[in-house]
Amino acid sequence: MRSRSGKAHGFDWRWMLLASFCLLPLLAGRGITGVRLNRNNAKLLSALQRPGEAQLQAVAEDFAALKHGALDDERVARQLAFLCVQGQSVACDAALSPEREGSAFAGPLFSFWLGKAYALRGDMPAALALWQRAGAASYFFHQARIDVEQGDVEQAVANLDVVVKLEPLASDAFYLKGWILEREGRWRESNANYAQAIANGTFLWADMAESARLAQAYIGFGFTEYQATHDLTHATAALERASLLNPQDPWAFIRLCDVYRLAGDAPRALEACDEAVRLMPDQHWALFSRARAWVLAEQYEPAITDLKSVLELDPTYMPARELLAEIMKRRSSE
Repeated sequence: MRSRSGKAHGFDWRWMLLASFCLLPLLAGRGITGVRLNRNNAKLLSALQRPGEAQLQAVAEDFAALKHGALDDERVARQLAFLCVQGQSVACDAALSPEREGSAFAGPLFSFWLGKAYALRGDMPAALALWQRAGAASYFFHQARIDVEQGDVEQAVANLDVVVKLEPLASDAFYLKGWILEREGRWRESNANYAQAIANGTFLWADMAESARLAQAYIGFGFTEYQATHDLTHATAALERASLLNPQDPWAFIRLCDVYRLAGDAPRALEACDEAVRLMPDQHWALFSRARAWVLAEQYEPAITDLKSVLELDPTYMPARELLAEIMKRRSSE
């Protein structure tokens, strides 16, 4: 996935999956065709937060009790997954044996949890294959991210639509869909998806603190709100909310700068961009936004200085070269 400017966000699926594994509540019951959340199972949440060795010991004990029918199928699925991945073939045999094909943990639940266990061990191809078999929302979400990286926007959106059907409260799908549509210039559709991500407020697969991801949703909402409606008040309110949620995210200030510039308010645009440059001195995004604000203010010398800094950081960034040429043309005609 790429940043709102087009630069890679730097998702690290290992940490994302570790966080989701520790926090994801228990899945739905028998006979399900997709995997859904049950946020009320504190028992499983507590078990998942045990230290590794203690957890494995508890899993082994629970697996032994399985023979006496003491455990519910959903918890068995998680336990069998761990034992199987840890190399205990008896757990795999028990889960996949023909006489158990009709049980919940031999189907989508087992596939889902075993996929999580493989992902934690770094085997994403195996995890994705198992999630696909389970019909799990996590599979379609990760596949959508792969589609984005490969430039297949339509397929990414289609996969995210599946995620929404399986997990209608998952903000991640709405956020990513909003991000994709923003880059397509589909402002109203993008804005609606960002708004839904904010309203749900539940990020299941975020690779950062939930407040930081929520701040990014507010950033996307604020920028697309202005693009779609030219409502400066609502747009800036959302961007200021983002800056409060995550004061270290320079994009809240970059987009605030952009919105004020688009509204023709050069002083406020420059004020916001100054803060963005302070937070992001070694990348060109904030400097380029400030250069455009300087041009709006007809202050060409500082604009040229910022653009030269941009090109030092990224000599291939064509928008900076184009704006620099435009400034030179304006000055020659004065």
